[in-house]
Amino acid sequence: LGVGAQNLRLSRRYVRHFELSIETAVRLMEITPDGPAARAGLQAGDIVIEFDGHAVDGIDTLHRLLDAGRIGRAAPVTVLRRAEIPPEHLATMLERLAATHGEGDSKLLGYMRSHPPTPERIAAIKAAR
Repeated sequence: LGVGAQNLRLSRRYVRHFELSIETAVRLMEITPDGPAARAGLQAGDIVIEFDGHAVDGIDTLHRLLDAGRIGRAAPVTVLRRAEIPPEHLATMLERLAATHGEGDSKLLGYMRSHPPTPERIAAIKAAR
C-alpha cells in the first residue's frame, strides 16, 4: 500500500456524524511517493474507515484485508479527510475570534465550528507563539 500509519480512536462526534459502526480507525501518517496509496490519491492525515467494503478498526484489520489476493487489484477505500491549515494562520484566526468575542466574521466562525482545533494543533499554536 505504501503508507506509514497508526491506530486512532475516533471522536464521538465523528462516529455519530458519519454513523460509523467503529470507534477506532487508521490514520495515514506517511505516504510513499509513487506508491499505490499515492497513486490512489490518499494523503498523509487521511483516516481510513473502510477498505473494499470492510470496516477498518485498526492496522491489524487493514493488514488482514491486504492479503496476497488483493495485489494488483483496485479496491475502494473510504477515508475521512480534514482540511489542514498552518498553525500560524490558525493562531491569527483564533486571535481574531477572541477580539470579536464571537461576533465577527461569520465565515471564520463557521470554519472554526466545523474544524475545531485538535490537541496537536493547539500545542503547535502555543509553540508558534
